[in-house]
Amino acid sequence: MTRMYRFLIVLIAFIGLPALVVTYAGADEAGQWRQYAGDNDSTKYAPLDQINRDNFKDLRIAWRWSSVDDEILNDNSGLWTWAYEATQAS
Repeated sequence: MTRMYRFLIVLIAFIGLPALVVTYAGADEAGQWRQYAGDNDSTKYAPLDQINRDNFKDLRIAWRWSSVDDEILNDNSGLWTWAYEATQAS
């Protein structure tokens, strides 16, 4: 084995193993969103069973929120904005 090959193996071990530990430590029980969008992939998925086929028909709107920006944009047709600017991936 060459010195460079050994160095690369050691380097991968020192970088790769802690990354695996940190990834595993970040895993949480189902339903707990410890970061934006639920996980590193932003899936926004939660495997919860509170809403199912039987009770879906009973769902109702609990609250609504209107941004002040909506009113400003409606009153000023010359203004425009990009959709979902704050959440788009770069």
